[in-house]
Order: sequence, then structure tokens, then C-alpha cells
Amino acid sequence: SDLIYGADKKPQGMADDAWAKVKPTMINFAQFTLGYIGLTQKDTAKAETELTKAVQGDPTNAQASYMLAGVLLGQQKEHPEKMPLAMFEYARAATYEGQGAMDANTRKQIDAFLTKAYTTYHGSAQGLDAIKTQAKASALPPGGFAIKSVVDLAKEDEERRAKAAAENPMLAFWNDIKENLTGDGGAAYWEAMKDAGLPPKEKVPEGKFKGKLVSANPETRPKELTLAIGGDTPNVTLKLDEPLPGKMDPGGEISFFGAAKEFSKDPYMLTFEVAPDDLEGWTGKGPVPARPAGAGKKGAPAPATKK
Repeated sequence: SDLIYGADKKPQGMADDAWAKVKPTMINFAQFTLGYIGLTQKDTAKAETELTKAVQGDPTNAQASYMLAGVLLGQQKEHPEKMPLAMFEYARAATYEGQGAMDANTRKQIDAFLTKAYTTYHGSAQGLDAIKTQAKASALPPGGFAIKSVVDLAKEDEERRAKAAAENPMLAFWNDIKENLTGDGGAAYWEAMKDAGLPPKEKVPEGKFKGKLVSANPETRPKELTLAIGGDTPNVTLKLDEPLPGKMDPGGEISFFGAAKEFSKDPYMLTFEVAPDDLEGWTGKGPVPARPAGAGKKGAPAPATKK
């Protein structure tokens, strides 16, 4: 830069201190001009390189941030990894309000575009406000800055599901049922699920759901059990063909296979009809048979036998 803006290049009649103040402005303007030339020539690589230098050299140049964002966005098919930086630079142009900022109306338009682009890329507007806060304070993102795309999130979700299914197939399948029933297509999913015997062995090798007993109705010889699967919140009701013997304390583990009969979304509750042979874990006992009078007492005579 001294070759162009050195002391010997100072305009005649300009004081040294005035020239020293002008020099940074002229350098920044020249750098921005190089980026603009690359943009007008449709030389993407040059435009990106020179505009990045312009933003680094003059963080107050919101126009350079905006132009850089556009250059990066234009490469989304070939270089999707550049999209997080593009979003950040749009956020910078939309939020920065100091010297060199875009006018208020333009910032508003950029902000609307950013919200739409970010939501499309990320799948929701979650996290955008935090990025705006960062961008308002800095023209370039911090090291390690990233925004997960819908593709990234879908891949992570699939990996999470696969891991959960490997660790606990029963709970993973139960959670999938809840997610589907409470989602947008819940009504159609329930119609397909209603009256089906669950769980299927191809999803749950042991062939039974497993939960903790919350309550029994009635407490003794119940014909209805309420369980909690995957936590402590009641979320499944079992209706039994026959009363169970005795009584069982809450907290015990119950396994079952049954036919889905009823569904409530809020509070979430699935109701199954369960046959006696499809229930395991009930520890209640039947009534103890009455003992003959005097039986078991020391010295009591043995009952008479027929000859």
C-alpha cells in the first residue's frame, strides 16, 4: 500500500497528518472496489476473496458484508458449506447500525430475506436471534461458527434413532409411536394403528412393551392397569379380559402385548386390550386357601381316614 499511498504520493499542499488520516480510508475503498469489480465481472472467486478482505479491513462497511453474503449464497449448490458464512454476513448487513451501515429500510428488507433464507436452510428460525446478536457486534463470525442445515439435522436425527433402536428397541419404537401420533399426521397414523397387535417382533424382538406400574383399578383383583413407559408419567392403560389376582405395589415392572384401542393426545395416553397370557410381571397373589380347624397345631389329632 505504501507504493500507492506512501508519503511521496501525498497530494501537493496536503498536510502529513491529513494524508495519514486519509490513507486508511483510501486503502479500504480501493479494496472494496476490487471486490466490486470481481462481482461485476462475475468472477466469483475474485469477488469472494476481495470482499472478504474488504470486510476484514473495514468492519464498518456493511455494503461489503451484504455483497459478500450474496456471492456466498450464489454458490450454495456447489459449496453448501459456505452457507453459514453467507447467513452471518446477511445478519451483519441487517443489524449493524454504526458508521457505514445500510439505511433502515434496506436493513429491514435484508432482515426479511435473511429470515426466509435461514428458515429454509435450517428448517426453522431457531438460533437466528443469537446469530444476529453476534453479527451486530462483529463483521465476521467467531472461529468454529456453524449453522446446521436441514440435511445435517436429518442425518443427526437418523443417527440418533439408529443408536436408540440399537440400545433399546422397545423404547425407541414406543417413542416413534408417540412422535407420529402427536405430529401433524397423527389422525391418519392412529387409524392405521388402531386394533393392531403391538409391538411387532420385527421392531421389538422381545415382543412386549415394558413399563412401570403406576396404579391398578381396583387395587385388589384389578381389571385395569396404568403404566409409565420411558419415564414416570402415566402414558398407557391396559384393559384386561379377566381380573388379576391379589394386589401389587406401584413401581413394579409390567410387560405386555396388546391391541391398541384408544388414544388421547393431551394428556398423552394409549389404551390396549390385553389377554391374560400376554401380560408378564404381575406379582399379586390369589387368596390363601382356608386351613382346616386345628390343622398345623402341635398335638392336634390327625384327621380320620377311611378304612
